Amino acid sequence: MAQRLGKSYNMVSGCVQNRQQPHLETLMEIAQILDVDIKELIMSTKENK
Repeated sequence: MAQRLGKSYNMVSGCVQNRQQPHLETLMEIAQILDVDIKELIMSTKENK
């Protein structure tokens, strides 16, 4: 993923571990790579309890 994005492994790892938030442009690239709607990356799927 990092290579396809042209980003560092540390940057991608930080996003995956929710230690940092990617820029919107990067989120759009990730959504394209994963072939998902960007909303799936930014909206919580957990139910509020």
